[in-house]
Amino acid sequence: MREHLYILSSIAGMFSEQVGRSVWRDFNSDEVFRLRAAADSTQGGIMLSATSNAKNNSIPFFIGSGIVVVFLILLPIRAAAAEAKGFSGQWETTYGLMTLEQKDDYVSGQYIMDGVRCSIEGKVESRRLQFKYREPKASGEGWFELNADGDQFSGSWRENGASVWMSWVGTRAKDLRNSFAGVWETSFGRMRLVENDDGEVRGIYALEGVSTLKGKKDKDRLRLQYQEKNISGEAWFQLKDEGSTFEGEWRADGQEEWRKWTGRRLSSRPGRVWLVVIEARWENSLDDKEFSLGEMLKSFFDRTPNVEVRRRFFTDAASLQRWLKEVAYFPEPTVVTIATHGFEDGLLVDGTTISAKTVAEALKYAANLKALHFSSCSVMKDRFGKEVFKALADAGVKTAVSGYRNPVDWAASALFEMTYFDLLLSRGMNAPEASAAALNMFPIAGKDPIKNVPILPGGFEILR
Repeated sequence: MREHLYILSSIAGMFSEQVGRSVWRDFNSDEVFRLRAAADSTQGGIMLSATSNAKNNSIPFFIGSGIVVVFLILLPIRAAAAEAKGFSGQWETTYGLMTLEQKDDYVSGQYIMDGVRCSIEGKVESRRLQFKYREPKASGEGWFELNADGDQFSGSWRENGASVWMSWVGTRAKDLRNSFAGVWETSFGRMRLVENDDGEVRGIYALEGVSTLKGKKDKDRLRLQYQEKNISGEAWFQLKDEGSTFEGEWRADGQEEWRKWTGRRLSSRPGRVWLVVIEARWENSLDDKEFSLGEMLKSFFDRTPNVEVRRRFFTDAASLQRWLKEVAYFPEPTVVTIATHGFEDGLLVDGTTISAKTVAEALKYAANLKALHFSSCSVMKDRFGKEVFKALADAGVKTAVSGYRNPVDWAASALFEMTYFDLLLSRGMNAPEASAAALNMFPIAGKDPIKNVPILPGGFEILR
């Protein structure tokens, strides 16, 4: 099997040389493979063979002429795609939204970090940009290298005088010049705006708990009405800086004076994901030992640099809604798990039932919600899970909703969920893929009992 993998991995390099020899070393076993290519006129293609110094055998491998032609054509096309796109355009990067312009081999532009415009310029050779950057209190150097498709770059930077290089990566951004959708840091707290195809905009912002707004945009200008705890009024926003900031004004109902309201777009940090654990206390008396799913998950994901874990406790519907509403303020994908006692009709905390409507209402602006999981008994048995899923879908939040149909063992569910979240957050799977893989590893979370296992199945179910 290893010989075949070496053959496949060397095809592109061998085609560039047409016919020749190549030597590969397996550093795990210290085997040396000698790969030989020769034109085969009888079959019209290339015959490859690999010989291992340890096994002293040869594996033939024939590549037809049609495949050869396809490889020869497609390889340079894919490599040229990045060069054709170049670095021009907007990028969501580790350090904020960046706008670059490339003319021949010269690149210049700016990025906005913490609300401050910073400059960057350099020269391109092939797909690699060597640059200098300047910030208000620092300057330095770095490099970016485009991937083969030209839609992402990897890179590093270091401040002048420093020896340590730090990561700086980016993903090509959507055209934001006429879009208000996304997360903003504004004069009155963080804001999430959601748009539909008709130009209608709605959202929330973190003033006096949570305040709401809705309006209609005309290209890069938005007129809106806002509602806060004790006051309402009107406002307008005008996009600036290629859609990375807005300037605007507001006035309360019954007032004539307009006042300033500004904001800057928060770009998602490439690769970063969030796990939010909102948990009720499990202890019933002072005599009970303390334990927490959130604390366990936080310790588990401390080993994973790209996963940010936040855990909070709730005691009633209002405190649960408070934390759920704040999920919308993260620009990156977020997985939420609610951990408490449950039954067919909903979540149970301090003897009070929390309904599906309460949960869905708090998450209706969370366009970043990657998955919602209930670490609770029996919530998927009847209508609760389905009502949450439907209400979110009706609000435009397309996400997976999961939980258990049966009373579930705490330890068994904890092991299953740790694996499920790891596949979702660390390994890039979507919710259906991650749940299927986790069930294969921990079938006790599924529907069927397992012989000689003293734990009943949890009846895990996912809606998507």
